Amino acid sequence: MPRTRKIEPFFIVVTDADQKIFNVLGPMIDDTQINHRVVMCQDRGRMVNCHTAGSGQSREQIIASCTRQFGFAYSDDPIAA
Repeated sequence: MPRTRKIEPFFIVVTDADQKIFNVLGPMIDDTQINHRVVMCQDRGRMVNCHTAGSGQSREQIIASCTRQFGFAYSDDPIAA
């Protein structure tokens, strides 16, 4: 019988270097759609990137960490809509 792998929920951080803002999305278990939207933004020339946040952190911890790390402001408005 094949082993089943449990996928743990995670957060995605989307950054917009042009506007100096970031979003924290999740928790989620599938980042396919957000990755696709980020690539579409990049294809239009926007400086948008995404990465997974550290596991075991709360949304508030991720926001505080990213604010310090990037120097960007947190926004609830979707960057890669």
